[in-house]
Parts: sequence; C-alpha cells; structure tokens
Amino acid sequence: MIGMVASITLALTMIGGVEVQFPPIGGQLPNLDIPGLERLFQQGPPLTTTLDDAGEGLPFLDGYEPAAFIELADSDRNVKGTFTLRPGYYEMNVQSFCAKGYSSGPWSGLGHVSGPYLGAKADLFPKLLERYNLKPEVDQRDAQLLIWGLLSRAKPKDMRGGAQRAATALLTRDEINQLNGYGIDVLNDAVMRQLMPKFNAALRPIYEFDNRMRRMVYDANRPFEEIERLAVLPRDPRAKVVINEGRWSWHPNGYIIRYYSSGYSRMKVQVVVPHKPEIKRDEKGRIIRLECPPGYGSEVEYDDSNPGWVCPQDPSLVAYKFKKIRIFAPGIDGGSIREAIFDSIGWTFVKNRSSSAQSWLRMIYPVAMPSQDPNFFQRWAERFERWRENRERIEEYQRQAERLDRWRRGEYSTDDFLDIGHYRDGIQTATTGTTEDRLNWIGETHTRGAEAVVHATNLLDSLPDGRDVNPGDRVVVSGTSGGQLLLGSTRSY
Repeated sequence: MIGMVASITLALTMIGGVEVQFPPIGGQLPNLDIPGLERLFQQGPPLTTTLDDAGEGLPFLDGYEPAAFIELADSDRNVKGTFTLRPGYYEMNVQSFCAKGYSSGPWSGLGHVSGPYLGAKADLFPKLLERYNLKPEVDQRDAQLLIWGLLSRAKPKDMRGGAQRAATALLTRDEINQLNGYGIDVLNDAVMRQLMPKFNAALRPIYEFDNRMRRMVYDANRPFEEIERLAVLPRDPRAKVVINEGRWSWHPNGYIIRYYSSGYSRMKVQVVVPHKPEIKRDEKGRIIRLECPPGYGSEVEYDDSNPGWVCPQDPSLVAYKFKKIRIFAPGIDGGSIREAIFDSIGWTFVKNRSSSAQSWLRMIYPVAMPSQDPNFFQRWAERFERWRENRERIEEYQRQAERLDRWRRGEYSTDDFLDIGHYRDGIQTATTGTTEDRLNWIGETHTRGAEAVVHATNLLDSLPDGRDVNPGDRVVVSGTSGGQLLLGSTRSY
C-alpha cells in the first residue's frame, strides 16, 4: 500500500512549507502545497500482514478430515458475538471482507492460513469486526466500503454513502478523530500526473488505486459494483499457489481452523476443538496406549527380547519392535467395541531417557526390520529428517504463543506433540494394507487419531473446557504471494 516506500532511503524536500520525506527516485518533485500530502510517508500502511507473517499453517495435518461437523448459526453465538465451543468439530458459513485492495480475489482450490494483524492500524480492524458482529442492521456492503476506505487512508469525516453509514455505526468518536489525522486527501489528476513519474514504477498502480479509492468513498452516488471492480482483480495466471485448499492453521486459543473461500464476501470456516487424549507410557517413556477422541485408539506391547537399534544420526534414539498392536473403535449403533490385533509388525524410535540429550527431544519413529527391508537405513535417515522438521515447527509454535501471551494454566511440553505424531505413524504404517472389511473403520480410527496431535499442538496440558472462537480475530491470508487478505465475521450469510 502507500507506505511501502517507507523502506526506501528517504530524501528531504519541502511541500507547502512543511518538511516531509520522499524517496530519491530521480528528478525534483514539484513545489506543491497539498494539505495532507505530508502524511504520505510519515506512517506505514494500515494493514501489512503477508503470507510470510502467517507461515505455512499445519501441513502435517493435510488429509485430516473429521467425520462430521456441527453447523453453527447466529443463534449459537454468545453475548460477545463469538462462539464458545467445547471439544468437537464445527462449521460456520460467515460473511467476510476483502482487506487488501487492488489484488486478486480468492478462487476455488486456493488455500488460506491465519496470520496476525500487523500494520499501523492493525488493532482497529478486529474491533470493527466485533462491533459488526453485534449490529445486524449494518449492511455488509457498507462495512466493506468502510474497510476499503480505511485501507486507502480515506478520512472518515469525508466519507459519504455506505462508507459513512458504516463509519458512524462501527467506529468510536476517538477512532474517527485519529483516522482523520492519519488520512490523506484526494489528489487531483494534475497533481497525480506530476507525482507519479517520481515514484518507483512498481508502486505507481498502488498509489493510483488508493487515490481513486479515496475519491470513490467520498462520493455518495458511486455504485458499489464500480468500487468492487477497482478493488478486486481477476485471477493472475502468473500467481503461484503455495498453500492448497483445506490447510489447517493453529490458533493460540487452543484449536485449529481452516477456511474455504471462492469469493471475498463469503467464507466457510471449520474448527476443531480437540479432546484431550488419554496417553499411557511405560517405564521407558514409550507410549503404550493412545485414545483420542474417546473410544478411538490403539494399544501396543513392545518386544523387549530385542534390545533395539541405535539411530546413526542421533545415538540417543533407539528403535524398538512392536510385539502386538490393538486398534479399537466404538461399535456400530452401540454394539460391541470393534477391535483388530496385529502381531509382530512395526517399529518405533524412542528417545532414551538416560541419554544426555534434553528430555523434550524424546521422539518416536516408525521403521521396519533391517532383515525385512534393505532400504532400512535410508528410510531411517528420512524419518530422522522429518523429526527435525517437526521439532523446528513446534519451536515456532512456542515462539508464537509467547509473543501472543497466550500461555494458560500448567506447564507446557513438546513431548506429546512429537511422540503422538510418530506413534500414530508407526501404528498406521504397521496396520495399513489389509483387504478385510475392517479396513474402513481402522482407517477411520487412524484419521480420528490426528486429533491427539491437534491437542498436543497446543503445547499445554491444561486448557479451558470452552474455547472462544472468533473467525475475525486473525487475518485470513491467501496461499499465494501477493494474494488477497480476508477478514472473517461471525454473521452468517
């Protein structure tokens, strides 16, 4: 947006007797006395969140599909206009907004991830959305015009039509006064023709867009469709998709969330608030039982007649053989518990508790017996690298949680995240491939077991029973470089 040039080395010049800063990009700027122009470079853009800020989401949960979602409606919201959700699987179809003008709108197949609000006015947008959630009388189009106006640094006092109506309903008097001081006046065509050649060619369309948007929201008679055509561009065929549809994102409030959107104004949001898994370990720290969600899980016995093998890349990792695996799931229509037994197949890596390495690095990996697989050591190396990637990912979650000051009750630990994920890999590797009729429910048990990883992603053993879920408290970032930003509400469409 406008303030992107702030990163360029600045030169001083005078406009209308006021000392301001402009990038030294060739030639002399004209001596123009334009009220508000001095603010062009003094503050950054209102919202600057990018895909780099949001990250890649949770790629290790790709393919995780809960069996069924509970659909939420406006009537399920609490007095704050958000949702208080207990462990379970939820879906909502909500109104959403474009939060980055002059960009391509979302399209089918494009994924999205959640990111933090960043920018000079980042705190304003979640407050605006909270008020919008509680005021059904505010038209969605009016709110969108206001958002586009604020992104272009239009002054609320000069807005007209729908933007003005939304500003009156959704902004406080103090916010309006601050935004009037932050805003920029419309520059006429003659001034723009003199200024644009002085700016970087890549930035000129953005300056021109913002100036045109300010002019449009100051015009009460401007049709919404005309403004929309300016703000939302067709898909750029050169755009590279880096996040595919269906990617889950971690939320600091203790749940995962994903977004489906083929247009900027409507969004399907899915949320999993995880059940706390039941985990049992033996004296060596190995998982011997994992149940999550309730009724779905596995139990194992280890073959301790074999002392195990040591990982070449990390001598503190030891491979242990499974002696028996039991997979279980609830019966159909309340019938007997379904179970399947597998003997003498599969292996795991376990971090040796007696090693000098840090205890939180303890890890489990599925491997095969060297006598059965000549590529054993190659696969061992591949899985070791996967462990390192997961360790780096969980460390990043810790840093995010610390920055957001979201620690809850209890002490955090990464043991469960690392252990559960690869325990599941080991069980699934050992029990996949049967052609019996039990294949479907075994596969369902494996899929549901990903919920234990979701819970462990929270890094905490103790979280409140009810989680406050608000699709608008994080920015929804398109999974393509330079793509649109979206803002979610809790109002259904």
